[in-house]
Amino acid sequence: MMELDIKNYLNNLIGCVTFEYNGYICGIDPLAHDNFNMWCGTKKHTAQSVDEVMKTEFFEGKALENIIDDIMELDY
Repeated sequence: MMELDIKNYLNNLIGCVTFEYNGYICGIDPLAHDNFNMWCGTKKHTAQSVDEVMKTEFFEGKALENIIDDIMELDY
């Protein structure tokens, strides 16, 4: 899934996106347009927009927009 596809999916609040990155189970749960729960292993973060989800250096110190090509087992 490309970056635009992920952004559209999350913006539509359809459901959770889960994936494996660098040996960790990670995901994003879009609860509302201003409330996105993110996790990577045991770390958690709440973002207030899809842009914040994409740009926050949360997944092992990297932003989602920078690791899309390295994601394993994407499920949405």
